Amino acid sequence: MTGSEGTPLEIRVCAASERHDVEALLASCGLPLAGLADHWRTTFVALDRANPKAVVGSVALEMHGTAALLRSLATRADHRGIGLGNALSAFAIERARDLGATSVSLLTTTAEPFFAARGFQTVPRDVLPAALQTSAEFRWACPASASAMLRSLS
Repeated sequence: MTGSEGTPLEIRVCAASERHDVEALLASCGLPLAGLADHWRTTFVALDRANPKAVVGSVALEMHGTAALLRSLATRADHRGIGLGNALSAFAIERARDLGATSVSLLTTTAEPFFAARGFQTVPRDVLPAALQTSAEFRWACPASASAMLRSLS
């Protein structure tokens, strides 16, 4: 994938030294940090290879058995409109498959059309896998008004 000026982007597991940058990016996008610290091993970053120290996007998975929760999808404002969000979500879905997930779920207050275009269906929260109910996203990080979405991987 290429960046806004034709610069190639790399997506990979977040390094410990990049955690602060991911947290700052999520905060700037109004996304919750609650529970993320428990899922750094499945948090992924997008880096601009021209400036590999700059995190330009992130996405994370919470694995709950065979149910994956996609969270923390964010892109820097100067890297929007180039397909980075699509690349990050596709990357996370493939990692969820690799980890044995049979479905990917998420909660969103702003990105329902984005995820619907990527195969997610809006569903009542009680349709989502019960294992996800222990997630911080469900317990307190996302408001009850957030849309629940589900994508089967089978």
